[in-house]
Amino acid sequence: MKRLLHVIAAVGLLFTGYALGVYSTMPGEARAGLLLQNNCQTFPETKQAVCGRFLKYWQEHGGLAQQGFPISGEFQEKSDLNGQTYTVQYFERAVFEHHPENQPPNDVLLSQLGTFRYRAKYGSGGPGAQPPATPTPLPPAFVDLGDPVSRNGLVFTVIRLDRLPKRIDVIWRVKNESGGPVNFVLANKDQRLLNDADQPLEIGNPTGVTTVTLQNGQEYTGGTTWSGTFTSDADHATYVADNMTGIGSVRVHIPLK
Repeated sequence: MKRLLHVIAAVGLLFTGYALGVYSTMPGEARAGLLLQNNCQTFPETKQAVCGRFLKYWQEHGGLAQQGFPISGEFQEKSDLNGQTYTVQYFERAVFEHHPENQPPNDVLLSQLGTFRYRAKYGSGGPGAQPPATPTPLPPAFVDLGDPVSRNGLVFTVIRLDRLPKRIDVIWRVKNESGGPVNFVLANKDQRLLNDADQPLEIGNPTGVTTVTLQNGQEYTGGTTWSGTFTSDADHATYVADNMTGIGSVRVHIPLK
Protein backbone atom coordinates (compact mmCIF):
# COMPACT_ATOMS: atom_id res chain seq x y z
CA MET A 1 0.00 0.00 0.00
CA LYS A 2 2.82 2.41 0.90
CA ARG A 3 4.49 1.72 -2.44
CA LEU A 4 1.22 2.45 -4.26
CA LEU A 5 0.88 5.78 -2.49
CA HIS A 6 4.44 6.73 -3.54
CA VAL A 7 3.64 5.86 -7.15
CA ILE A 8 0.46 7.97 -7.10
CA ALA A 9 2.33 10.93 -5.59
CA ALA A 10 5.09 10.67 -8.19
CA VAL A 11 2.58 10.59 -11.03
CA GLY A 12 0.81 13.62 -9.55
CA LEU A 13 4.07 15.58 -9.39
CA LEU A 14 4.94 14.65 -12.97
CA PHE A 15 1.51 15.77 -14.19
CA THR A 16 1.76 19.06 -12.28
CA GLY A 17 5.19 19.75 -13.73
CA TYR A 18 3.97 18.93 -17.22
CA ALA A 19 0.94 21.19 -16.83
CA LEU A 20 3.08 24.09 -15.65
CA GLY A 21 5.47 23.58 -18.52
CA VAL A 22 2.63 23.59 -21.04
CA TYR A 23 1.13 26.69 -19.40
CA SER A 24 4.41 28.61 -19.61
CA THR A 25 4.73 27.94 -23.36
CA MET A 26 1.12 28.75 -24.27
CA PRO A 27 0.32 32.01 -26.10
CA GLY A 28 -1.19 34.72 -23.93
CA GLU A 29 -4.82 34.15 -24.95
CA ALA A 30 -4.61 30.41 -24.23
CA ARG A 31 -2.92 30.94 -20.86
CA ALA A 32 -5.52 33.54 -19.88
CA GLY A 33 -8.21 31.01 -20.73
CA LEU A 34 -6.90 28.72 -18.02
CA LEU A 35 -7.74 31.41 -15.49
CA LEU A 36 -11.42 31.64 -16.42
CA GLN A 37 -13.46 31.72 -13.21
CA ASN A 38 -16.86 33.06 -12.18
CA ASN A 39 -17.55 34.47 -15.66
CA CYS A 40 -14.30 36.46 -15.51
CA GLN A 41 -11.08 35.94 -17.44
CA THR A 42 -7.85 37.12 -15.85
CA PHE A 43 -4.87 38.04 -18.01
CA PRO A 44 -1.49 37.49 -16.32
CA GLU A 45 0.21 39.76 -18.86
CA THR A 46 -1.56 42.88 -17.55
CA LYS A 47 -3.00 41.51 -14.27
CA GLN A 48 -6.47 42.68 -15.33
CA ALA A 49 -9.73 40.73 -15.56
CA VAL A 50 -12.60 40.98 -18.05
CA CYS A 51 -16.05 39.89 -16.87
CA GLY A 52 -19.66 39.47 -17.90
CA ARG A 53 -20.88 41.32 -20.97
CA PHE A 54 -17.47 42.83 -21.69
CA LEU A 55 -15.91 39.36 -21.69
CA LYS A 56 -18.61 38.03 -24.03
CA TYR A 57 -18.09 40.98 -26.39
CA TRP A 58 -14.32 40.50 -26.29
CA GLN A 59 -14.64 36.80 -27.12
CA GLU A 60 -17.13 37.38 -29.96
CA HIS A 61 -15.37 40.35 -31.56
CA GLY A 62 -11.82 39.32 -32.35
CA GLY A 63 -10.49 38.64 -28.87
CA LEU A 64 -6.80 39.26 -28.35
CA ALA A 65 -5.98 39.86 -32.03
CA GLN A 66 -8.56 42.63 -32.50
CA GLN A 67 -9.05 44.15 -29.02
CA GLY A 68 -5.74 43.41 -27.28
CA PHE A 69 -5.20 42.76 -23.58
CA PRO A 70 -7.22 44.66 -20.95
CA ILE A 71 -5.15 47.48 -19.45
CA SER A 72 -7.68 48.60 -16.83
CA GLY A 73 -10.55 47.23 -14.82
CA GLU A 74 -14.12 48.49 -15.15
CA PHE A 75 -14.79 52.04 -13.94
CA GLN A 76 -17.21 54.94 -14.43
CA GLU A 77 -16.28 57.59 -17.00
CA LYS A 78 -18.11 60.63 -18.35
CA SER A 79 -18.33 60.69 -22.14
CA ASP A 80 -16.94 63.77 -23.91
CA LEU A 81 -19.49 63.20 -26.68
CA ASN A 82 -22.77 63.44 -24.77
CA GLY A 83 -21.84 64.12 -21.15
CA GLN A 84 -23.34 60.80 -19.96
CA THR A 85 -21.51 58.52 -17.53
CA TYR A 86 -20.92 54.90 -18.57
CA THR A 87 -19.16 51.84 -17.22
CA VAL A 88 -16.05 51.46 -19.36
CA GLN A 89 -12.99 49.25 -19.64
CA TYR A 90 -9.81 50.07 -21.55
CA PHE A 91 -8.03 47.57 -23.78
CA GLU A 92 -4.85 47.95 -25.80
CA ARG A 93 -6.77 48.67 -29.01
CA ALA A 94 -10.25 49.71 -27.85
CA VAL A 95 -12.43 51.11 -25.07
CA PHE A 96 -15.62 49.19 -24.23
CA GLU A 97 -18.70 51.12 -23.04
CA HIS A 98 -21.73 49.52 -21.37
CA HIS A 99 -25.01 51.04 -22.60
CA PRO A 100 -27.79 49.48 -20.48
CA GLU A 101 -30.35 51.58 -22.36
CA ASN A 102 -29.74 49.37 -25.43
CA GLN A 103 -30.90 45.79 -25.93
CA PRO A 104 -28.21 43.12 -26.38
CA PRO A 105 -26.07 42.79 -28.39
CA ASN A 106 -25.95 46.59 -28.69
CA ASP A 107 -25.54 47.14 -24.94
CA VAL A 108 -21.76 47.05 -25.39
CA LEU A 109 -20.35 49.66 -27.78
CA LEU A 110 -16.85 50.85 -28.59
CA SER A 111 -15.88 54.36 -27.52
CA GLN A 112 -15.45 56.68 -30.51
CA LEU A 113 -11.68 56.95 -30.25
CA GLY A 114 -11.44 58.01 -33.87
CA THR A 115 -13.80 60.93 -33.25
CA PHE A 116 -11.78 62.12 -30.24
CA ARG A 117 -8.47 61.81 -32.08
CA TYR A 118 -9.83 63.52 -35.21
CA ARG A 119 -11.23 66.47 -33.25
CA ALA A 120 -8.02 66.84 -31.25
CA LYS A 121 -5.90 66.85 -34.41
CA TYR A 122 -8.08 68.66 -36.95
CA GLY A 123 -10.94 70.33 -35.05
CA SER A 124 -13.99 70.63 -37.30
CA GLY A 125 -11.86 70.40 -40.45
CA GLY A 126 -9.55 67.67 -41.64
CA PRO A 127 -7.83 66.18 -44.68
CA GLY A 128 -9.91 66.93 -47.76
CA ALA A 129 -12.17 69.38 -45.96
CA GLN A 130 -12.73 72.86 -47.36
CA PRO A 131 -10.44 75.33 -45.61
CA PRO A 132 -12.30 77.80 -43.40
CA ALA A 133 -12.60 81.38 -44.49
CA THR A 134 -9.68 83.49 -43.33
CA PRO A 135 -10.90 85.34 -40.24
CA THR A 136 -10.52 89.06 -39.96
CA PRO A 137 -7.35 89.70 -37.94
CA LEU A 138 -8.14 90.72 -34.39
CA PRO A 139 -6.58 93.92 -33.05
CA PRO A 140 -4.31 93.48 -30.05
CA ALA A 141 -6.04 93.36 -26.68
CA PHE A 142 -4.66 95.93 -24.20
CA VAL A 143 -5.22 94.77 -20.62
CA ASP A 144 -3.76 94.98 -17.13
CA LEU A 145 -2.18 92.24 -15.05
CA GLY A 146 -4.84 89.72 -14.03
CA ASP A 147 -7.37 90.80 -16.66
CA PRO A 148 -8.61 87.90 -18.83
CA VAL A 149 -8.71 88.12 -22.63
CA SER A 150 -11.58 86.01 -24.03
CA ARG A 151 -11.56 85.22 -27.73
CA ASN A 152 -12.86 82.29 -29.80
CA GLY A 153 -13.69 80.25 -26.72
CA LEU A 154 -10.26 80.65 -25.12
CA VAL A 155 -9.44 82.76 -22.07
CA PHE A 156 -5.86 83.99 -21.65
CA THR A 157 -4.67 85.73 -18.49
CA VAL A 158 -1.27 86.92 -17.29
CA ILE A 159 -1.55 86.17 -13.59
CA ARG A 160 1.76 87.42 -12.17
CA LEU A 161 5.34 88.54 -12.77
CA ASP A 162 8.12 87.07 -10.61
CA ARG A 163 11.29 89.17 -10.15
CA LEU A 164 14.17 86.84 -9.24
CA PRO A 165 17.85 87.75 -8.66
CA LYS A 166 18.97 87.00 -12.23
CA ARG A 167 15.79 86.51 -14.21
CA ILE A 168 12.16 87.51 -14.58
CA ASP A 169 9.30 85.07 -15.10
CA VAL A 170 5.90 85.93 -16.56
CA ILE A 171 3.25 83.39 -15.49
CA TRP A 172 0.12 83.04 -17.63
CA ARG A 173 -2.94 80.82 -17.79
CA VAL A 174 -5.14 79.72 -20.70
CA LYS A 175 -8.56 78.06 -20.35
CA ASN A 176 -10.58 76.33 -23.05
CA GLU A 177 -14.29 77.23 -23.05
CA SER A 178 -14.85 76.55 -26.77
CA GLY A 179 -16.95 73.40 -26.32
CA GLY A 180 -14.38 71.08 -27.93
CA PRO A 181 -10.67 70.22 -27.83
CA VAL A 182 -8.17 72.90 -28.91
CA ASN A 183 -4.45 72.74 -29.64
CA PHE A 184 -3.05 75.89 -28.03
CA VAL A 185 0.35 77.09 -29.29
CA LEU A 186 2.48 79.96 -28.00
CA ALA A 187 6.06 80.34 -29.25
CA ASN A 188 8.73 82.15 -27.22
CA LYS A 189 9.81 84.09 -30.33
CA ASP A 190 6.34 85.68 -30.36
CA GLN A 191 6.70 87.05 -26.81
CA ARG A 192 8.49 90.12 -25.52
CA LEU A 193 8.94 91.74 -22.13
CA LEU A 194 9.56 95.50 -22.25
CA ASN A 195 10.78 97.71 -19.45
CA ASP A 196 9.23 101.12 -18.77
CA ALA A 197 11.43 102.60 -21.51
CA ASP A 198 9.98 100.04 -23.94
CA GLN A 199 13.33 98.27 -24.22
CA PRO A 200 13.11 94.47 -24.50
CA LEU A 201 14.80 92.06 -22.14
CA GLU A 202 16.61 88.98 -23.47
CA ILE A 203 14.36 85.92 -23.54
CA GLY A 204 15.74 82.81 -21.87
CA ASN A 205 14.94 80.26 -24.62
CA PRO A 206 14.27 81.96 -27.97
CA THR A 207 13.37 78.71 -29.76
CA GLY A 208 10.98 77.35 -27.12
CA VAL A 209 7.36 76.62 -28.01
CA THR A 210 4.48 75.74 -25.69
CA THR A 211 2.01 73.34 -27.34
CA VAL A 212 -0.79 71.85 -25.28
CA THR A 213 -4.07 70.10 -26.14
CA LEU A 214 -6.90 71.39 -23.95
CA GLN A 215 -10.21 69.59 -23.62
CA ASN A 216 -13.31 71.70 -23.07
CA GLY A 217 -13.21 73.25 -19.60
CA GLN A 218 -9.53 72.41 -19.08
CA GLU A 219 -6.96 75.06 -18.22
CA TYR A 220 -3.17 75.19 -18.39
CA THR A 221 -0.72 77.37 -16.49
CA GLY A 222 2.59 78.16 -18.19
CA GLY A 223 5.33 80.71 -18.07
CA THR A 224 8.16 82.38 -19.95
CA THR A 225 11.58 83.40 -18.62
CA TRP A 226 13.70 86.44 -19.44
CA SER A 227 17.32 87.03 -18.48
CA GLY A 228 18.37 90.04 -16.43
CA THR A 229 16.40 92.35 -14.16
CA PHE A 230 14.61 95.68 -14.23
CA THR A 231 16.22 98.78 -12.81
CA SER A 232 15.19 99.53 -9.27
CA ASP A 233 13.25 102.63 -10.32
CA ALA A 234 11.34 100.90 -13.15
CA ASP A 235 7.71 101.91 -12.98
CA HIS A 236 6.10 99.16 -15.04
CA ALA A 237 6.69 96.41 -17.60
CA THR A 238 4.76 95.45 -20.72
CA TYR A 239 4.27 91.83 -21.70
CA VAL A 240 3.65 91.31 -25.42
CA ALA A 241 2.44 88.06 -27.02
CA ASP A 242 1.44 87.56 -30.65
CA ASN A 243 0.11 84.72 -32.81
CA MET A 244 -1.53 82.78 -29.98
CA THR A 245 -4.01 80.12 -31.11
CA GLY A 246 -7.51 81.60 -30.93
CA ILE A 247 -6.36 84.66 -28.99
CA GLY A 248 -4.21 86.57 -31.43
CA SER A 249 -2.21 89.30 -29.68
CA VAL A 250 -2.21 90.81 -26.20
CA ARG A 251 -0.41 93.70 -24.54
CA VAL A 252 -0.39 93.46 -20.75
CA HIS A 253 0.52 96.41 -18.53
CA ILE A 254 2.30 95.15 -15.39
CA PRO A 255 2.92 97.64 -12.54
CA LEU A 256 6.23 97.13 -10.75
CA LYS A 257 5.55 99.37 -7.76
